[in-house]
Amino acid sequence: GTNWTEVSDLNTGRMDLGGIGDSNTSALAFGGLNPGSNLNSTEEYSNFSWATGGNLTTAVARHAGAGTQTAGLSFGGQSTGITGQTEEYGGASWTSGGTMNTARSLLAGAGLQTAGLAFGGNEPALSNKTEEYDGSSWTASGVLNTARKLLAGCGTQTAGLAFGGTPGSGNLADTEEYNGSSWTASNDLNTAGHGLAGAGAQDNALAFAGSGRPTATEEYDGTLWTTSPATLANGRQLLGGAGTRAAGLGFGG
Repeated sequence: GTNWTEVSDLNTGRMDLGGIGDSNTSALAFGGLNPGSNLNSTEEYSNFSWATGGNLTTAVARHAGAGTQTAGLSFGGQSTGITGQTEEYGGASWTSGGTMNTARSLLAGAGLQTAGLAFGGNEPALSNKTEEYDGSSWTASGVLNTARKLLAGCGTQTAGLAFGGTPGSGNLADTEEYNGSSWTASNDLNTAGHGLAGAGAQDNALAFAGSGRPTATEEYDGTLWTTSPATLANGRQLLGGAGTRAAGLGFGG
């Protein structure tokens, strides 16, 4: 993409939400904070508008997601406390899935409902842990080289990408690639930030918005990040992202 275009607003404004979707015309927004209360509401994006979907079983914020609008995954976050709860979305309603081995909030996710990836976050100690979901249970895997929270992720369970975040104060530009078992450091973002969003594949990714980079967009080709001339009309952080490098969608924040 070469520019961002404003489309229909979410029905319920929210930050620290879960956002997933494999295109910029089919996405899911769920949970989050408004304006300090955890939400359980879900919204489905299609035909350039948002419609109400089924509620999460448990209101949650600061969580992560994976999958598609009709086969979604929500995991981790903060409800009454930091949680490892997982929920699966079938296109109309959420049901409980397997609990994470390590409860955490402010984490990132990637992959599919039956092949999900969770990494980083806050336990409340800073986390470098990675877990893989097979559709029913989570298994611990290789750790991030740089522990962090409020990071972004995209890609698949066997080809994941982690970028940005914070070690507790300040902003990170660190990028890491996951091969299904371990993480390898790659080239940094041009502009460090946390609370940013991501979309796309490990070798064809999009990073946008975030604290320290509220309107910035960068594109990743598997080796290097390039700053795009496309900037968001409304600078934001703690938002949801969906889609691909060429066709992204940003919402909430």
